[in-house]
Amino acid sequence: MKKRHLALVLALVMMVTTLAVTTTPVLAATPTANSFTRIAGQNRYETATAIASMGNVKQLTDVIIASGNNFPDALSVSVLAKKLNAPVLLVDSTVADSNDAFDFMTSNLSKSAIIHIVGGTGVISTDFEIKLKSLGFSNLDRIGGADRYATDTLIAQKLDVPSNTPVVIAAGENFPDALSISSIASSKGYPILLTGKDSISEGVEDFLVHDNPSQVYLVGGTGVISEAVESTIHSLVSTTVTRIAGTDRFDTAAKVLAQFSLNPKTVYIASGLDFPDALAGSALASLTGDPIVLTGSLGSRAPAPIGAYLQTLYSTNVSPSIVAFGGAGVVADSTLADVVNVLAGAPPLVIEATSSTLLRGLTVAVDPGHGGADVGAIGYSGTYEKNNTLAVGLKLADLLKAAGAKVILTRTGDAPPTGSQYTESSDLQARVDIANDGKADLFVSIHNDSFTNPAAGGTSTYYNLNNPQSDKGKTLAQNIQNQVLQQFGLNNRGVNNANFYVIKYTNMPAVLVEIGFISNQNEEQILCSPDDQQKAALGIFRGILAYKGLLD
Repeated sequence: MKKRHLALVLALVMMVTTLAVTTTPVLAATPTANSFTRIAGQNRYETATAIASMGNVKQLTDVIIASGNNFPDALSVSVLAKKLNAPVLLVDSTVADSNDAFDFMTSNLSKSAIIHIVGGTGVISTDFEIKLKSLGFSNLDRIGGADRYATDTLIAQKLDVPSNTPVVIAAGENFPDALSISSIASSKGYPILLTGKDSISEGVEDFLVHDNPSQVYLVGGTGVISEAVESTIHSLVSTTVTRIAGTDRFDTAAKVLAQFSLNPKTVYIASGLDFPDALAGSALASLTGDPIVLTGSLGSRAPAPIGAYLQTLYSTNVSPSIVAFGGAGVVADSTLADVVNVLAGAPPLVIEATSSTLLRGLTVAVDPGHGGADVGAIGYSGTYEKNNTLAVGLKLADLLKAAGAKVILTRTGDAPPTGSQYTESSDLQARVDIANDGKADLFVSIHNDSFTNPAAGGTSTYYNLNNPQSDKGKTLAQNIQNQVLQQFGLNNRGVNNANFYVIKYTNMPAVLVEIGFISNQNEEQILCSPDDQQKAALGIFRGILAYKGLLD
């Protein structure tokens, strides 16, 4: 199939899956006094071990293991990593797919080393403990609470910081703000506490009351941490609460850097659209307290707020080294070239359509199929459709939000929209109501296909002729189908009319995407892979861009 190429404003950098590159320095695209270095592997797990290898591995006594699929439990772990001088290794959902972490540990650790497992058994299963013990590691320390906030509180308690130590509070429902301040907080020994948008957990309340911090830094705007939460924090502490917030994740990251008046020796660059590389990199960056700068992948240049921060460094004669976490598909060469050029005195080449304006004014309802007791289709090796659809839905939401769109998710966790009161009819109606009541402009439902014959495979996208905007729905479906096929090259099962409830009764152009067949052994591996889930999200995202006329 002939590839579509991005318009000039999006040239070169729409890919977001990690590509294999070396860790040797790479020269910038145009001659400058500086160059940049990448630390990267073929996927997030190899990248994490490559980052870990950059530390002093001969003196390691502790290692932290975190999930490479879900960010919440490990968002605040960088402070513990600094305290223990421990790298953060990422593991996949199964032991069999986590050999990068196991190989690193067997090659670099003594059997007396302590392995800290971050997250409950629902995040990192007991199979990992069994595997570690079989490798001779008996000092296992699981740090896992009932949810992300309980786990976060356990991490903070393990730091055992003196009373009156400043703390950072960041959103626990997304990753950018916590990771943008992670290395700074870690170098200073400030615990990072997580909060929901509209409520604060009992554990965090207890921590604040008990430790009475001398300063609270609240990272993120009211869209991620409400004024009600800020008021609650004020009522719990008798000190200054400083909110650090920008107009988007990149602007917030730049304001974090400005708040702490850094004079960095190294500026670490990581994607602001996915968490793994920044999470693993936070342990390395925390050793010196140098910043992690988050960038997008929608424009071919550094986001405007980051460009302004870099210009400030140049104007004060600060010339740090540039190190990127992840391959060129995660942080584009053109972005790094721009960073290097600005630090050499050139103005930042910020595109007109920055990552926060490209889809401004568009509201998209993203519907990860199934959830809770409704596991959806069950895969060839026993995996659940509901987990795959949620992962793709959350990644798609991040891409859309970074492009300026408003996103309405029908679910953000395992539970379906009806919660414990689930019935199939009420669940489907709830999804329709969420989209219609939110006045979404587009509706995208994400699914995995299944069939009794395990040889069946391919990608298909559906619209409904009875939808009030079926013509536009068909056009949207065609664009999404084309772009998802470009990501994987699976069998093209076409764009078809179907009587699915959620695309029939929604008021806006609506599609249902069957990314691949979970009943097919090969396609199941794609559907369960975090890197391929990112590709699927990207394909759907590009399909929406094509539908809006933003791809040529």
